[in-house]
Amino acid sequence: MLNVVADVEGKGVGSAMVMANLQATLHALIAHVHSLERLVSALNDRMLADTRGQKYMTMYLSILDQRNKTLHYVNAGHVPPILLRADGSVEYLREGGMVVGLFPNVPFERGNVKLNSGDILAGYTDGITEASNPEDEEFGYDRLVELLKKHRNASAREIVDYTLAEVERFSRGGTHEDDRVMLIMKIL
Repeated sequence: MLNVVADVEGKGVGSAMVMANLQATLHALIAHVHSLERLVSALNDRMLADTRGQKYMTMYLSILDQRNKTLHYVNAGHVPPILLRADGSVEYLREGGMVVGLFPNVPFERGNVKLNSGDILAGYTDGITEASNPEDEEFGYDRLVELLKKHRNASAREIVDYTLAEVERFSRGGTHEDDRVMLIMKIL
């Protein structure tokens, strides 16, 4: 199963159309491209051809090898997903490459990480970590990690709900508004 969290630069109809095109292109390519690196490279080339470098996006893609409990991923300029280990330690998934849609023939690398029972993976957009309060202080990575630790025993859906509610509470009256997307994967 392919997991994707992506964020297109800008707002409005143009950005929405780029995202819709991404979804359609992913569906078309996934059956024919058998490596994450090549998939992101093909998406980069397609987006560059469609937008001529006028739009770009960050994205994180992953595939879970359930049998071996290994996550294969590519982080293309996206905020690094957080892997909260069962022992409380934290890893950030950074392996990949630059943003998608700006330059041709960009190389992307695949990262791999072994998962253990009790681990939690959080993929999200920068609208969560960059949400600002009225004092222009960002929600940030540390608050997000602490929130994940606090709610680690909740269901994945509940963790998403708790996080979005807390970010909304924190940023009420703040100046930075952006889309907020979150994907939680709990390893059993």
